[in-house]
Amino acid sequence: MQIQRQFQRLSMCLFLYALSTSPGAALSLEEFAKFPEDQKGQLISASVGMAAYIAAADGDVQRGRCIRRWYFGTADKVGPGGEAIATEITVAERIDPKKFHIQGIILGLLERACSLDADDRRSGHDAGGR
Repeated sequence: MQIQRQFQRLSMCLFLYALSTSPGAALSLEEFAKFPEDQKGQLISASVGMAAYIAAADGDVQRGRCIRRWYFGTADKVGPGGEAIATEITVAERIDPKKFHIQGIILGLLERACSLDADDRRSGHDAGGR
C-alpha cells in the first residue's frame, strides 16, 4: 500500500510538472526525452489513467473502459497502447521534437482508438473491444 501511494504521488508530481513546463501546458518530446525511462513510463501511465478517469467521471464510462483496456490491457491480453505510443513518439521525434507534445500524442491515439459515434454508443460497442 505504501509503494502504491508513493507511485501515485510521483505520477501526480510528474503530471503536474508536465503541465507547467512548456507553453500551452504540454510537455514537448524534447523535454520528455530528458526523463529517465521509468519516469517516462510513469508519466504515460498516469496520463492514460487520468484520461480514462476523466472520461468516466464525465459520464462516458464506456469510453473510460476502452481507454483503460487499450493501454493497460486485460488479465489475459496486453493492450496495444504502449506499442502505439512508442511508435508515434519515434515518428514525431524524427519530425520535430520541439513541436510535438507527449500529451498531444497520447490524446490523439486515445481519440483514434476509443472515439465512439452515436450508433456505437447506442449499440453498446466500443473501439477498444474491436
